Amino acid sequence: MSIIEQLLEQEKETILKHFTNEDALKLGLKIIEFAKEDAKRIVISIKRNGQHLFYSAGEYTDIDNEFWTKRKRNVVERHGHSSYFVRLSFNENEEEYYRVNGVSPNDFAIHGGGFPISIEGTGVIGNIVVSGLEPEDDHMLCVNSLKALKSEQ
Repeated sequence: MSIIEQLLEQEKETILKHFTNEDALKLGLKIIEFAKEDAKRIVISIKRNGQHLFYSAGEYTDIDNEFWTKRKRNVVERHGHSSYFVRLSFNENEEEYYRVNGVSPNDFAIHGGGFPISIEGTGVIGNIVVSGLEPEDDHMLCVNSLKALKSEQ
């Protein structure tokens, strides 16, 4: 199985039965728990239908992390897939992505850490974004926390 297929499989494996405000809180807290000491270095943003349900900025984060979350979120909202999937779909060629999609690197970032939140029978209803670690680590915090939340439903 290719890495692209694995990323699509992750998106399928994290489809939830429901996603309430309480679920958003649980999800955010799971990320902090899974990140351990790295939680001080990350920003976590969770939205459902455009509404911010959870936000946390670790002690060692700054405004740049907020810009990264916004740019990763824009990728997820535009494509309905993880920002890491989109990155690999373009063979990590950011300039090609910006050219083909007619977007600016000031507004979009195809780096790991943006992930769709989907509900069974509905599809994508929101997103989770983590910023502050290596892109693959940001991505896996999203995946692992969604899987943990799903296992509780």
